Formats: sequence, structure tokens, C-alpha cells
Amino acid sequence: MEVSICVVVVILLNLRLSSVDGTTECGKRPPMPRVIGGEEAFPHSWPWQAEILKYQLPTQGGGEREWAWDHKCGGSLIHREWIITAAHCVHDRSQEESMRQYFDVSQLYIHKRFQTYAGYGHDIALIRLSRPAVLNRKVGLVCLPKQDQRVEVGKNCYLTGWGVYLPGGLDNKSETLQQAKIPIVSQERCSKGNSFFQPVHDESMICAGFGRADSKVSGCNGDSGGPLSCPENGKFVLRGAVSWGIPSCPAGETFSVFARISSFVDWVNDHIKNSDMY
Repeated sequence: MEVSICVVVVILLNLRLSSVDGTTECGKRPPMPRVIGGEEAFPHSWPWQAEILKYQLPTQGGGEREWAWDHKCGGSLIHREWIITAAHCVHDRSQEESMRQYFDVSQLYIHKRFQTYAGYGHDIALIRLSRPAVLNRKVGLVCLPKQDQRVEVGKNCYLTGWGVYLPGGLDNKSETLQQAKIPIVSQERCSKGNSFFQPVHDESMICAGFGRADSKVSGCNGDSGGPLSCPENGKFVLRGAVSWGIPSCPAGETFSVFARISSFVDWVNDHIKNSDMY
């Protein structure tokens, strides 16, 4: 596959921005039907969902090919100017980081301990938009947990993304945002289920899923960086950013692994507070 030597990070905030509502409260979404399994998300039901695109030549097709935007990863709007995503989505820091689509990207911070060859620990990155997002009923913020405040095992949370949703490879990425409700699992159970692939680091990773052979619900290619949102005290809290899992989907007896957001809240807040000083 031919890919642009300049990987471009572009953010699409849940379709388009609409009229200003004036609200800055985090973790609120419109009333929507319950999520039972993997399904198409109702428009604007996850107002903090972001999308990262890359600029490349199409992988198939005869004749002359033209460069086009293609889905890369997901992300979460945590501040009017800031997106959380997975470090492995944007780890090539030698490339240009600003290109106009819906938002230019003015700054990119990747956790200094992230290494792709070391098991995807500390798989988190921050993207700063070149201008603030307009917050309204269709574009909003997700709440962050407190530093080191962990979510309880067994809690049902929501995975959202545009990743592969049918067996058969990358061509089956969804054109519409998909959502699924999945439970948080213990590190012990996750480590056992995923031991064939790589270690699960308790400090920087959190796991969710069903771990059953007949399970059809999990994260997949293209969901990386996207949110794992958990309902807590009437609001949604960002508990994970999709990091890794079984190469072929669905997960079956394995689990989806996410960057554990509660381990990085101080890191996030420090960069937001001091971003103009870096």
C-alpha cells in the first residue's frame, strides 16, 4: 500500500459543528436507546467522539489513482482545544502535524515512555486543535477521571468507533459510527486471556470485553485511539483509549485492551496547563 510520506492528523468532530449551545459541562449526551450489542450509533449520541484521518493513495482500483483522506483512528474531545488518542496512531513525529480539513493540529504530545516495540505501554497522545471547538448539543466534552481513580471490574462501559465491523479485513470499516456495551474485566483475567499476544501492564492498560468464543463484540482495526466511556454519577467518564487486541476480530476468548486514562490524568492536565511553554 502506498501511503503519503507525510502522515496528516485531521479531526472530524462527530459530523459537523452546529449552533452554539453555550454549555461546557462534560460527560453529557442526549437521551438515546439502550445499547445491547454492537450496533450503529444514533447521530450525535457520542458528542466527544473524534476521528483522525490520513492522506494516502487508495489500496485498490485500476487506472490513475488520486490521493484521498482515509480513516486512521478515533479520539476523544476532553477540552475545547484538546483530543486524547492512542500514541500508536500518531507516533511518527517526523511528519507534518498540521493540515486543513475541519481543524488544523497545532501541537502533538506523545507520552515519552511509549514504544511500539515494547508492548504498547503508555499508549496515549494529546492533540491540540488550532482553534477551540464550538460546543453545543452535538459536540461536547467527555469527563476525565481523577488521577489513579480506577473503575470497578464488571462495570458496563461503551466502546465507539468506525473500525472494522465484519470479518474479512480492513475494507470492512464502517461508514457510520458503531457502538457496543462491554464490561470491564480484571487484569488477571485479561492477562490470562491475552497471554498469547503480549503482556498486559496493569499501570497503563485497562481491559474490557466478554472473553467468550461466541462473543461478536470487541474493538478492531480502525477503532484505535477511540473512547471507552463509562457512565458514572450521571455523567460519562473517559476510562480508556483503544490500544490493542487480537489481530483478527472479533476478540472471541480474548479482550480489548485500552490505555488506562486514570493513570495519565496528571500528564494530560500538565500538558494542557503548560502547553504554551513547551
